[in-house]
Amino acid sequence: MKDFFKAKIKMQKKYQEQLRYPKGDMGRVVGGHMFEGNADIIERIIQEIQSQNDMTIIDVGVGPGYSLKLLSERFPNADIIGIDPFDEMLAYATKNVLNSIDSSKVRVLKGQTPNLPLKNDTADYVLLINMVYFWENPINEFKDIKRTLKSQGKLLLYFTGPEGIAETIEDEGVFYKHSEEEIIGLLRNAGFVQIKSVQYRRKLGQIGYIISATKE
Repeated sequence: MKDFFKAKIKMQKKYQEQLRYPKGDMGRVVGGHMFEGNADIIERIIQEIQSQNDMTIIDVGVGPGYSLKLLSERFPNADIIGIDPFDEMLAYATKNVLNSIDSSKVRVLKGQTPNLPLKNDTADYVLLINMVYFWENPINEFKDIKRTLKSQGKLLLYFTGPEGIAETIEDEGVFYKHSEEEIIGLLRNAGFVQIKSVQYRRKLGQIGYIISATKE
C-alpha cells in the first residue's frame, strides 16, 4: 500500500508539472483535459463581453484553444488572438480548433507575459483564465496586459480561490495561491479601475472568482 501511494504521488507530481510546462505526449493529454475542464468557465467569461465594431479579443494562456472556438462563434467579426508560450498547446489549438474554424480573423501567437507580442492599445478585451496561479507576484503581468488594452478595454480573469487548490499542488511548487483581495489589490496597483469581482461555483464544486478590471 505504501508503494501504491508513492507511485500515486509521483504521477500527480508529473501531471502537475505538465500543467505548468506542458510537453510531449503527456503534455498533449493534459491539453485535452484542459480543453474539457475549462469549458464551463470559458463559456461563463464570454458572457461578460459586449459586442462592438472592430473588436479585438485576446486570450492569454490560450492552452488548447477552446476559447477561440467559442469566441469565433459568438463574435464572428472580431479579431481573436490566442497567446501561449508552449508549442504543444499552440499545436493542439491549431489542430483541434483553428483547422475547424472557417475564419481568417482567428490566430495564435507564441508568447507570454510580461512580454506579450502585441503593440500598445491593441485589445478591447483580454481573457486570463486559470493563469494567476503560475505567478508568485503577478503585478508585472497585469501591467503588461494593461499596456495591450485600449482605453476602456477590459481584463476578464478567473481563478480558483485558495481553498480550492490542493495542498499537494502548492507543496510541489506548481501553483501559487492568491486570495480575491490580493488579486484585486494587485490589479489596482497595476493601474486598473472599475474592478469588480463575482464569486463563481464551478460544475465540480470549486469556488472561484470572475474579476473584471478596466483600463482608463
